[in-house]
Amino acid sequence: MKNNESMLDAAVAVLEANDGAMAFLPMWKKICERLDISEEEANGLVGRFYTDLSFCGRIVMLKDKTWDLRDRHKMEEYHVSAASAYLDVEESSDRDQTDIQEDKEYDQSVLGGVVTEENEEEMIYEEENEGGQTREREAATEALGLKDNL
Repeated sequence: MKNNESMLDAAVAVLEANDGAMAFLPMWKKICERLDISEEEANGLVGRFYTDLSFCGRIVMLKDKTWDLRDRHKMEEYHVSAASAYLDVEESSDRDQTDIQEDKEYDQSVLGGVVTEENEEEMIYEEENEGGQTREREAATEALGLKDNL
């Protein structure tokens, strides 16, 4: 690189001379010509330049993936709301019954034991069970041979 001009300043000059938006590659080639950057140097600098360009306040990427000077465009032309990224996400249909049941159990634990159809039978069993044991505890004590000791 023989010219002392920064790559971003060169990009601004190239876009000003172009009188409109440009795709990245043609813009990069003109910048390399302007700054007398060899092909070998260009290969080593392109990644850093793209990153710098992405953070540059003077240049914006438009919705059609071209680059232009920020002051030539309204914000609506280049700004993409973070919320819009979620509009294309669809609920996955790959969920199996185990996933659905785990989600319901988690929701139930977060809601503090709200009665649902799934847990209503368990709650009735617990109320009727004089020892106060849940089915799981009862099964565990029986499996360990402790049922007669309690």
